Amino acid sequence: LLAWRRESGAALLHATHRGEEIMLADRAVLLRDGEVLFSGEPELLFEGKDAMESGLRPPARWELVRELSRRGLRPDYPSLTFSGIAEALAALLERGTGGDEA
Repeated sequence: LLAWRRESGAALLHATHRGEEIMLADRAVLLRDGEVLFSGEPELLFEGKDAMESGLRPPARWELVRELSRRGLRPDYPSLTFSGIAEALAALLERGTGGDEA
């Protein structure tokens, strides 16, 4: 579906509760009881409490990015690409700060 959307330029509406699928979207909308709780970039959805309160779990890579950010590294934030995360992990290892801090 993603390839078709890219090739055709068409809009695609996909309803899901899966964090990894949400992260593939250009825009996310969180609804609860017919009310819009969030509308915007998928990466920002998991920064607020509404996603967790609605039962949405962030994807594992989002948790990893949050931990890297806590340690002062910010991978390719807008797309949270795996290559951006790998580069941030490599930088963390080079700095030698990936060890035992709590």
